[in-house]
Amino acid sequence: MGKKLLIEIIVISIIGTIVLSAQETKDSSEFLRHRFGLFGNYNYYLHSADFHQLPDVVNCCPTFTEGEGNGFSFGMLYEYIYSNSISAIGRLKYSNISGILTDNETKSALVNNTPTNAQVEHYLSTKISIIGIESLVKIKLIDELSFLGGFDFNIIVNSDYIQYEKLLQPATGNFDNNKRIRFETSGKIKDISILNSSFIGGLCYDISFDEKNTFIISPEISLAYNFTPTIPNLIWNIHSAKVGLSIKYTPIPKEVKIIPEPIKPPGPRMPEPPIEEKKVDFTIKSVIDNKETDKSEIDIEEFLSTRMNPLLNYVFYDSASPEIPERYKLINKEETLNYSIDTLKDKSELETYYELLNIIGKRLQDNPDAIITLIGCNSNDGIEQNNIELSKNRAKKIGDYFTKIWNIKNDRIKIEARNIPVFFSNPSVAEGSAENRRVEIYSDNQAILTPIEINDTINEINQSEIRYLPESNINKFLDGKIEIEVNGKKIKEFIFSDRIPEQIAWDLKNDANIDLLKYANQLECKMFIRDLDMKTYTSEKVIKINKIRIIDKRTSKLSDKQINLFSLILYDFDSYSLNDKNMEILNQIKNTLGKNSSITIEGYTDRLGEDEYNMLLSVRRAKAASDALQFENSKYAGYGETKLLFDNEYPEGRFYSRTVKVRVETPIK
Repeated sequence: MGKKLLIEIIVISIIGTIVLSAQETKDSSEFLRHRFGLFGNYNYYLHSADFHQLPDVVNCCPTFTEGEGNGFSFGMLYEYIYSNSISAIGRLKYSNISGILTDNETKSALVNNTPTNAQVEHYLSTKISIIGIESLVKIKLIDELSFLGGFDFNIIVNSDYIQYEKLLQPATGNFDNNKRIRFETSGKIKDISILNSSFIGGLCYDISFDEKNTFIISPEISLAYNFTPTIPNLIWNIHSAKVGLSIKYTPIPKEVKIIPEPIKPPGPRMPEPPIEEKKVDFTIKSVIDNKETDKSEIDIEEFLSTRMNPLLNYVFYDSASPEIPERYKLINKEETLNYSIDTLKDKSELETYYELLNIIGKRLQDNPDAIITLIGCNSNDGIEQNNIELSKNRAKKIGDYFTKIWNIKNDRIKIEARNIPVFFSNPSVAEGSAENRRVEIYSDNQAILTPIEINDTINEINQSEIRYLPESNINKFLDGKIEIEVNGKKIKEFIFSDRIPEQIAWDLKNDANIDLLKYANQLECKMFIRDLDMKTYTSEKVIKINKIRIIDKRTSKLSDKQINLFSLILYDFDSYSLNDKNMEILNQIKNTLGKNSSITIEGYTDRLGEDEYNMLLSVRRAKAASDALQFENSKYAGYGETKLLFDNEYPEGRFYSRTVKVRVETPIK
């Protein structure tokens, strides 16, 4: 089976070389691609071994570990020249491989019929013959000096051995057979591997005898690393160093004289067809309430709004560190004098969270009777295992910030420490351990940790999607794109190739750059197509941005509404239960509802866990909130991790992503 496989490999290699030759062959006037020749090598063999006997051959040797030998190899070669610097070489060869492996042992033996502590040499001589093929790549380095690299694949056709024990010491005397050699055996090596293969690497230098390189002598030196054992289940590999010479012949094709056909007199010149001018263009459409319209404008409408940004009462720490991470906003004592929570109205939920310690410090000043409890926690694994002192130092760092910067008295701050939190995240994953490295902040006064309420206006885009419909008579091109700019700044790019898409959709509702539109009057849209001649064709259009203000709606007596936005957080890992704080927020939502209000509830998760399960979990969170509100004109949906609301790299991003968003729209007369 092995011999058949090797023969198949050899045949495939030869056929592959011939096919490549056929595909790459060009006119002989370019350069000559084919070389044929003979080669021969002197080989030095290094035997690397770890065995004590050949199969079914008795031997008292403790272990043969190494040996050496020499031999010759010769055969035929074919070289295919891909370019001036790269060639492929195939060689069919015959090699003889000799080796002598010895191991000396001191043991008790009868010498001249007297028990003696003798030194004995275990001797093993092998002669192996192989037929194989070498598949090499030749890469020119400098002048005619080239690197050779590749593999050989060989069939072992003959293998003989001789082994015996030889008396080394004492210098005189014989074994009990009256000779200084005993246990002499010879024969064929059993169970030898039929297949044998090596990595080959080396150098060669081509010496030419004429300008056309008809005859070339190429001396070479190479190393072969054998990676197949000589006998299966025995550690015995035969590596080699080779010095040799190749003689190559390049056949020169005979020149064929081509007799040109007589030139026909030119016929009447036909007029050339007109060249069609290359054009690019695109149409813009928009989607409002799931309906496509031809309106290529964007309406940004202003609404009264109340937003409730919940505060996550945890501060997370780096592994084994008691220091408050730099991403948390810390200020100096002088800055506390003018600090105002009202300045946070334009910040996102996560940006507001990073002001957590300043918000608590300010509220502690405004509520002088309030007491807070700081519970330091650790991940209780690795260097943090049972490290209560680390947990305590984390809580103390926050306590020091309140006392030294915000002038909060020590008796208003309680410090506690434990290992993992009471409501811990999954400690078997890295993200869970990171979430457990935290300080939890609690207060006896609800005002300290109540959500940030922002009464302001919000701007929302009425269109959910802008659709670009490209058109061009350039059928073959390198690439194309549509760029969208606001005040000269590129905010979006759509790239295409191979073919012009029928439609490109821009999702306005889920684009992080969309806030830039609220401060602009128009969008500049540009389409580019680069043809095969590297020439670029462009088309430009403008999308007008309409601002619909509250005062304009009231002046024109247009319908209006108030939009209130709420978030429920502090969901435990893998939980959709509503805790006390979320129930407080839901009760506040109930108080804002009018008879004609409508509610949209959306559930989300972080990136941890399976996609399918997270989708189900987000739906359950949204449904739990809907059931608690018990409002008829409401709908809920879950998005799992398909829409990650925040960067999940840090624990706080994952906590804020485990949320339910509640949107309440109430018509205003």
